[in-house]
Amino acid sequence: MKAIHTYVTSLRKRYPFILTFGVLGAVLGIVAAMLRPGAETSNALTTLTSSNLDLQIDQIYSVNQMIRVTMPNYIAYGQDSSVVDAAASATGIDPGKIDAGLVLTRQPDANVIEWKLTTPKGTDAQRALGAALKQFEAVVAQSAPKTAAGKAVVSVVVNRPPGQTSLKATSPVTAGIAGALVGLLAAIAVIIARQRQSDTVTSRDNIEIDLRMPVVGELSDDDESRTQAWRYAAATLARRREPHRLLVLGGRLAPFSDDVERLEKSVAELLPAFATAVVVRTLDDTDIPRLAGGADGVVVVLARGVDSTGEVGGRIRSLRHLCSGPVVVLLDDSERAKNAAWGSS
Repeated sequence: MKAIHTYVTSLRKRYPFILTFGVLGAVLGIVAAMLRPGAETSNALTTLTSSNLDLQIDQIYSVNQMIRVTMPNYIAYGQDSSVVDAAASATGIDPGKIDAGLVLTRQPDANVIEWKLTTPKGTDAQRALGAALKQFEAVVAQSAPKTAAGKAVVSVVVNRPPGQTSLKATSPVTAGIAGALVGLLAAIAVIIARQRQSDTVTSRDNIEIDLRMPVVGELSDDDESRTQAWRYAAATLARRREPHRLLVLGGRLAPFSDDVERLEKSVAELLPAFATAVVVRTLDDTDIPRLAGGADGVVVVLARGVDSTGEVGGRIRSLRHLCSGPVVVLLDDSERAKNAAWGSS
């Protein structure tokens, strides 16, 4: 809850920055909507089938099977330059725009082709697609296999003639609202990211000054130095009293089991005739107040670049009032901790 309050406060303080991003997004959205031209789209449906009904049934079936196998060829015929040029000539549209806006899709396991032509607003997409289909029929008739009499065995049936639907450009008002929302969300994301970065544990001084907690050691990836840091922590905890129960807490990450073993071994070396119980938890555990009240000392392990002082600060400070023994911090600067944090996120 404290972290959420921190973010809300940060957003309130930087509301001019957020509003500026919102206004900028709205302006960009309106400009983009005004500059973007509208478009017209026409759709059609064709089927390739046997054109010679005088053939026997098995021959017609063979022709249809042949068409199905060679459908990629007929798709290519539909995008032939002569088809594009015919559509362009019929409407005066640039052939490049016809080629860019013409899409042919084959229906699965069928001899059916779906046609879609999108042209700039103010042009006649329906007329252009009609000319394209007419030229496609001519290309198919010329390229298809012929009978002994020279008649093409494949023909094009127009199941659905070209229809036209005008696609209006996005309304400037709608684009402005969408741009404003994108700008606001982008600004909020930037502020939260900066807040998280500034809130993250970075050094011993960062912990001791911001959290007012003593840092008794730093944990690295080196086993020897890591063991030594836990010896310092054990010595601090056992300096004033014999610890019957110790509480080891992690921030975002639970303490590693081998680190707990290092603490237990270090306490045993300092107090060989004394048995100490070690309880391991994370700071967000709801049972922390009860456990801290019965502990003779607490070790908090914070990972550099992972744990946030805003999120753990209040919980750590309350430990000093709950625990009758010392409360100390170890700063984990190891790649192991960072990798574990990324893996759990």
